[in-house]
Amino acid sequence: MFLKICGVMGGLVVAVAALAAYTPLVNIWAVHAGTRSQPQRCEAVVVLGSGMFPNGTLNNASYRRTVSAIQLHQQGLARYLVLLGADKQANVSEAAARADLARSLGVSDADIFTESRGMTTRAEAALSRNLLFPRGIRSILLVTDSQHMTRSVNVFQEAGFEVHPVTADEFPLPAMADDDRVELLYHVLSEYVARSYHSLADSHRR
Repeated sequence: MFLKICGVMGGLVVAVAALAAYTPLVNIWAVHAGTRSQPQRCEAVVVLGSGMFPNGTLNNASYRRTVSAIQLHQQGLARYLVLLGADKQANVSEAAARADLARSLGVSDADIFTESRGMTTRAEAALSRNLLFPRGIRSILLVTDSQHMTRSVNVFQEAGFEVHPVTADEFPLPAMADDDRVELLYHVLSEYVARSYHSLADSHRR
């Protein structure tokens, strides 16, 4: 019986991977599950953490999010940049590496806040609140990828922010290459697991 169940599960995994790689279904699912950008003038841009390479440079997703936030700042849509990121490699945190990138592109130190203690989205929201609320800042442009955005908007709204999403995706939609579609499927499924976990955690808190 155990071997039969394993065989069925293995077949399902193969079938799902084939559907992801060779059909447009994962693109349709990703668009449905994600959140679209709604940029408008706010008081600050908050950039959620993503990670670093072992050599201390920003990974691709982190770099994309940071550059998107800097562009919003340079377009005059927000004065302040809140650069988050707890990952630390080669003795530098993600938040600090992001700040270095922002300075190199002309952003003033006076407009940059960094916070490297948040290990989860909820922790990042609480730390952003501690940074911004004493300064009277409530409206933010929130930068992360489109799949992570839905959950992130809810968490930051629960923290008391007026949130306007701006997506910075590592995968262009629609994903065209087979391996990109499989990786996009993994990303979407991972986010659904995270949403389910947070929903269960919220229900227990109530």
